[in-house]
Amino acid sequence: MSNTYSKMVFSLRKVIDYQDGAIVSKTIVDNENSSLILYALDANQKISGSTVHEDTVVQSIEGEVFVKIGQSEFLVREGEMILVSQDDSYSLRTENRTKFIIYVA
Repeated sequence: MSNTYSKMVFSLRKVIDYQDGAIVSKTIVDNENSSLILYALDANQKISGSTVHEDTVVQSIEGEVFVKIGQSEFLVREGEMILVSQDDSYSLRTENRTKFIIYVA
């Protein structure tokens, strides 16, 4: 599969824009071994829970994202990341505009 972002330097913050009242996503990498998806969420948005089948990293690149893993909620600030272990369920929410990546390996 060809990748638009292969062999180029780019800023994750600039690759995606916010949309009022919306959740915007852009796939950076998607292959049989891994995926990297960039999200831009407007304030007060939520991504419903799912169970991961591989270890998954959520990293904030702009703003803050609340990550609920099982019954515990964690605040992930800009530049920080959290690991969601294989077979854990998680959901995400924002209070303010936020950009983050989800990396599944």
